[in-house]
Amino acid sequence: MKTKHSGIIRLAIGLPLAAAVFAAGLPTTTAVAQEATKEAPKEAPTPAPPGIRLRTTAVRAAAAQAAAEAQAAAQDAKPDDAKKPEAADKDKEKSDKEKADKETADKAKEAEAAEVPKGPPADPEVLRIHLMDGSLISGKLATKEIVVETQFGNLHVPVLSINSFTPGLRSHPKVEQNISELIEKLGSPVFGEREGAQKALSQMGPVVRLQLERAANDADTERKSRIKTLIDEFDQIEEDAEEVEGGAPRGLIDRDTVETTDFTVVGKIAQESFDIVSRYGGLSVKLSDIKRVERENTAKEALKKVVTVEGANIIHRGMKDSGIRLEKGDKVTVTADGSIQMTPWGNQAVSSPEGMSNYGWYVQGKIPGGALVGKVGSSGSVFKIGSKYSFTADRSGTLQLAVAMQNDFANQQFPGEYKVRVNVKKK
Repeated sequence: MKTKHSGIIRLAIGLPLAAAVFAAGLPTTTAVAQEATKEAPKEAPTPAPPGIRLRTTAVRAAAAQAAAEAQAAAQDAKPDDAKKPEAADKDKEKSDKEKADKETADKAKEAEAAEVPKGPPADPEVLRIHLMDGSLISGKLATKEIVVETQFGNLHVPVLSINSFTPGLRSHPKVEQNISELIEKLGSPVFGEREGAQKALSQMGPVVRLQLERAANDADTERKSRIKTLIDEFDQIEEDAEEVEGGAPRGLIDRDTVETTDFTVVGKIAQESFDIVSRYGGLSVKLSDIKRVERENTAKEALKKVVTVEGANIIHRGMKDSGIRLEKGDKVTVTADGSIQMTPWGNQAVSSPEGMSNYGWYVQGKIPGGALVGKVGSSGSVFKIGSKYSFTADRSGTLQLAVAMQNDFANQQFPGEYKVRVNVKKK
């Protein structure tokens, strides 16, 4: 019996040794099972009993399963590159693509930075000099300080500490004299002179309020009445200006005003002229020719103002000066509302800022009667504003406003007014 079952004993021993044989680098369990299978018939030439045969079949199946598991474990133990060369190639390709994409993005950022270089910081010494004739100069003052004579003594103010300075009426003797003469003419016995003087003062705007208030109690009844009318008009303008950014224009005072980074000085600027260094060369400007000087980086980028255009401001009688100085390239938006009574067509006829062809034409087919119109400077062309209009100034000058009307009705009365809101974005 020992001889007949020796093959079975050897197979049973071989199973637990399979892992050890594989680990030692010796023939696998499969080889052992094959060897056992070959040797079994020699040692058991006679068929084994059914029970023994079943056991042998189970052992062989177990051996085959152990061999398959060992082979799978060996395959798993190999490096990933050897296990899946195609996946490794794909991973490498993906990595190379990501690297190339990053390099492309970096180059694009560099190119963008090169196309939009950062501009140099604003020169702190450059000033904007507004002249009385409406001209604008940018440059540096040759002097390093401004001397201001005050009641407490002379004050030396470094130019780099100045935000702005505005010469007063005493530095503009011609302007002061002109205002005095216009106020005097308000009481002229000649109706045309009274009307002309009131119109001129109205066009100057609230800046002449102080001079008018000084003469408000004049003994002349006509002059007193007209001064009151002008002050009431300025009150309305200032009230409207409070609703928008910037407020009403500052009034003219007798003395010069110097605004510094820390405080404001009021007095008399001692220098009668200034040498200015600009990119076009040197210039010499009298103090009496300067309207205002301001630091370039503190200049307002936008201006908003409300102007009242009355029915009496018919274009044939002269346009109303809005007091808004435009520079070539400024972007302007104007909106308007209100109404005026078109009396030649009856008391019930009214017009909006758009005007109507029923009221005739100022410019045939383009600008109807009753329409709000404007122009830039004294030599600019008249254009229709209507209820809303946006444009870019093609020249420098003050914005003028009026009501368009057919020439035949220029001398008629047109009660009412348009409220005009002007928004200027400086170039």
